[in-house]
Amino acid sequence: MNPFVWTLIAAVVASLVLQGVLLHIVHRRRLAMQRAVLQRTQQALNSRLEKTKHQIGQLQIDLSEARLQLKRLGRETASVRASPVRQVLEHELDEIPAARSSLPINGFADTQPSQQDTQYGNLLLE
Repeated sequence: MNPFVWTLIAAVVASLVLQGVLLHIVHRRRLAMQRAVLQRTQQALNSRLEKTKHQIGQLQIDLSEARLQLKRLGRETASVRASPVRQVLEHELDEIPAARSSLPINGFADTQPSQQDTQYGNLLLE
């Protein structure tokens, strides 16, 4: 074969090899950039996760303190309910007889309409 053909073939092969090497270098650079972006994103997410865990821990502490306060308030109100003065008043109110302990025979209340109702009723009739 002609040396020109061999040179042409060698140039094409060298060109393909050079193109492959350059594409490999470009690919590695892009991959490194994507890994860097991924690493920054993961670091940001990890810091957010840690902050969130800290906030949850603080909220759990606040919740337990609030529950303790409710228990204390419940105990305080229970002691107020059990005070001797309140018990005496409740006992006295329980002993007072009711004005009417049962319903009338027909089951209806023995009441008459008030004068005010009859006055308004008369106005409607006029």
